[in-house]
Order: sequence, then structure tokens, then C-alpha cells
Amino acid sequence: MEIALKIVHVTAEFSTQISGGLGTFVDSLFSAQKKILTPVVFLLHRKPEVKQSKPTPLNEIEKFQQLLSDFDPDIVHFHDWHGAHLLEGLKRYSGVVVFTCHLPSVFNGYGEALADYRQRHRSEESLISYADAVIANSKYTLRQLSALYSIHPKKKWVVANGVADVFYGSCTLVNREDLVLAAGRLVAQKGISNFVDACRLLSEWHPTTKFGIIGEGVLRLPLQSQIEDLGLSDRFEFPGYVNQKQLAYHFSRSKVVVVPSIYEPFGLVAAEAMACGSCVVASDTGGLREVVEHGHNGLLVEVGNANAIAEAVSHLLSKSESWTVLSHRSKLSAKERFLMEDCSSRYLKIYRTIVNELPK
Repeated sequence: MEIALKIVHVTAEFSTQISGGLGTFVDSLFSAQKKILTPVVFLLHRKPEVKQSKPTPLNEIEKFQQLLSDFDPDIVHFHDWHGAHLLEGLKRYSGVVVFTCHLPSVFNGYGEALADYRQRHRSEESLISYADAVIANSKYTLRQLSALYSIHPKKKWVVANGVADVFYGSCTLVNREDLVLAAGRLVAQKGISNFVDACRLLSEWHPTTKFGIIGEGVLRLPLQSQIEDLGLSDRFEFPGYVNQKQLAYHFSRSKVVVVPSIYEPFGLVAAEAMACGSCVVASDTGGLREVVEHGHNGLLVEVGNANAIAEAVSHLLSKSESWTVLSHRSKLSAKERFLMEDCSSRYLKIYRTIVNELPK
């Protein structure tokens, strides 16, 4: 019987410190790995008011080194670029280092300062250079990383994000509300303002349909103002950030979930909604093309096109037969491709492959 590997996950989001897909995924992966491995989490110090480009206190590196000394892990698994400063604490560590990229350091101009982008880029490059394995959450993400950095082919892996079990248990294909939702961090990258514009048209075409936005972020107030200006306040729900169980509940009561992202490396919200049996309308971009197969388990629309979003959603609301077929296929697709147990097993395979290749 193989001894359970000991893993340290280094992440800026976990448990009660979650703002988006990164924390949601790491939290779910950790829970799945506890069944077969011995994982712990090193949660990085992050405060919204502190610029990420500022030096991190030395005591965080010292705490990391103490964890390595006490826990003696087989693998240190970094998630995204935030933990690059901790490479300084690996001088005496001889185990495996794994890096998973959830959001590549591509300058997108969505309100980000160039200096902050350069800091992210340098940090990501350092982690990729140091790591024994570089894992991307989609083929699209891997192509971006390969274009940005020199990565040895043997180090490259792709593992699609898994969806937490709670989403698979929340599906009800009947008694859904006449409700259309969008969910995610409320930042420009997610394109939520385009969803709101689409809802203006949908409110005219479908007078009884309600809408909702789930999530928090810097655009919350501007989005609320946009909704008010369009005279749609009485048609919108705005519950803010919710946990996975609550999100699964909202998805399971909605007929359609819109993922209007401008840029998306994977598209965890789309996969979660599919697991709940919701019909997904998503932007035809990035990793979303690998999650949603147009006309088979959801619909893809032109990026940034509010009219196209509205027309796709309207089709699903008007054609109950189309909705039923896509709803059924979406849940089957999620079970076949995004079970967290399968995702955890793929990570385990990579861990063991790299560990077995280390010099004895």
C-alpha cells in the first residue's frame, strides 16, 4: 500500500478568504484530497488595501519555512503567482514543487497598472522556472503560458478544474423559476455590464422574467447604478457573495446562467451551473470554449455583444424543448468532465509521476 503523499498548497484564497474561482477551486480540491492524501494549506497574507507589488513581511517566509520543517511535505503546490516570494524559503527543501496557473499574467488593461502587471509577470515566470510541473486549467491557458515563457515540454500538464460535489446534488429539472443569473467577481474582465444591457432587452421580451447577479467586487455600485438607470431594480436580485452551497441553490432554481466574460482562462462558473442542470449562455472566448460546446451542452455568443446574449437567452426561455435538452446534456457533460474526484485523481497522478522521477 502506497503511503499518502503530504502536500502543502500555497494560495492567496481559501476557506473564509475567497473572492473568486481560485479560492473556490483550492477549497474543493483540498476537501477531495483529504480522502487520499495529507494536504495542508499555507494561506498567504492578502489585504485589499495593500498593493500586491509591495514587499511581503519576512515573517511570512519564516512561517513558511517553519511549516516545511514541521510538516516535511513531499510536494509544495503553488496556485497562481501570489506565492513567488516564498521561493526564498525553499533553499533547504528537496521535494517536488508544482505550479498551477489559474489566471495567466497577461496584461488585459482592465484597470490594472502596468507596474502591477510586471510584478505578476515576474512572479509567474519565477514559479514556472522553479517548478517541476506546470499545470494549466485549460488548453487555452497552456497555450498562453507557452507563448509567454520557455517551458520544457515534460513540465507541461493540463488539468481542468473540478466542480465541488455540492453542485451535483442540487439539480432539479422541474419547478425552476423564470430566472436568469450571472455570477462571478464583479470586475471588468467578467463582462457583467453586458449582461445587464442584455437584461434590458429581455425585460421587454419576457415581462415576467427576473434577473440576478451573484458576487462582489469593485463594480458592484456601478452595476447597481446601471440597473437603476435602466429601470430594472424591481426585476433584479443582488445577493452579493455567497458560499458554494448557496450558489448551487441559486443555480438550481434558475433556468439560464449567463457567463459574459471578456476574458476567461477556464470558466468555473459555467461548469458549476452545468452541474446543476442550468442552461449556460457563455462568451465564445478562452477556456469557455472547452467547457461549453455550442448547441450541445450550452450556447456560445460573441464576446461583448449584449444583443447576442439576449437573443440566446430568449431562445432558451421561449423554447422549452430546447431548454430541456440542453439542461440534460449540460449536467451529463459536467459529470463526465468536471467531477472533483476525477480532478483530484489527475493531480495525484501528476504528483506521483514527478515524485517517482526524483533522484533517489
